[in-house]
Amino acid sequence: MAAGSGPIPKVGGFWFFNYQGVRARNGIDPNGSSTAPVVQAFPTAGDGTTNATLLAGAFGLTPAQIDPVAVNILNLKDNRFGGQYLVPRVGQGGCGKVSGATFFTQNFNCSFSAIAPIRDNQYTVSYDRSFRGDKDKITGTWFWDEGSVAKPFGTDTSLTNPRNDFQWNRYLAITETHLFSPTKVNELRLGYSRFLFGNVPVDTHSSTEIGATTNGNFPGMYRVSVTGLFSLGTASMTIAELSRIHIISSRHFPWSPEKHSLRMGGEAVQYQLNRFNNFAVRGSLTFGATSSGLAGPPPALTNCTLDNNECTAFQNFLRGRITAVQSAFGDPARNFIATDFAGFFQDDYRYTSRLTFNMGLRWKL
Repeated sequence: MAAGSGPIPKVGGFWFFNYQGVRARNGIDPNGSSTAPVVQAFPTAGDGTTNATLLAGAFGLTPAQIDPVAVNILNLKDNRFGGQYLVPRVGQGGCGKVSGATFFTQNFNCSFSAIAPIRDNQYTVSYDRSFRGDKDKITGTWFWDEGSVAKPFGTDTSLTNPRNDFQWNRYLAITETHLFSPTKVNELRLGYSRFLFGNVPVDTHSSTEIGATTNGNFPGMYRVSVTGLFSLGTASMTIAELSRIHIISSRHFPWSPEKHSLRMGGEAVQYQLNRFNNFAVRGSLTFGATSSGLAGPPPALTNCTLDNNECTAFQNFLRGRITAVQSAFGDPARNFIATDFAGFFQDDYRYTSRLTFNMGLRWKL
């Protein structure tokens, strides 16, 4: 933090400057610094990879029924989750013991954390000066703020992607006060503010890596969710900007210095919101459990291979059988503009030295 102030030679008036900075590290935020995926156990070869033959034998399917894209996802290399692969393996760092007797019923819980660095810088500059024999005074304030946080586990998945969040804030206010007489004062205020924030995910893997079709504008891998287990990939990016122009004019002229203090004025405010939301532009696929509705609990381990819908969520993932899909396209930009007008009339009536009535009327459009 730093601050300073003083007069301005030749020009006149006084200045004030203030700076504040923040540097922090967050390692416990569940929405950015830590994640706890639930992972299905599956067989692997000696080098840690898996293949259609191993998966088919463990989950009651045939090798021909295994989707190559699912195998590619399970074999994606990534060292952010305690091992060499994006989808954790049994026994690797950060993961607990498996539950269940066979691969078909086994899953395990993992917990990972990393540091999210936080930065913020704020500046405030103000200036005021009286002139024309103190009949006029001008005051100005400029505020500037810029902050960011780099979240290592920031997207809405359990095997999450990094996400960079930022916010910018700008504010300018200028006030001119004119003294007509000891009992008549006019004040004009102009203001402008702009607020911008964004949540921008980082693509760690592309659709090309898993053998899927690539979106030219967004080559990152689409979002995959296996119900009851893990999710990965990213689906959306948001950037929004809100700006405001504010104009206020008011006059103050007492009828009687001892009885009334009358104020009247007008106000105009223009708001503009620009929103850029790329929601689900990469696509979002869900793989859930399915059932034919037959009486009694079906033995999904053996029946899923018969194409009769008796499949667990992970079996449907392995087969590439999507149970829900979400995708968006078109222009993601949305712009909104609104203008407000208002007028007011106010009187502070001093009835006695111990009793004052505050009365007023405000009109707004």
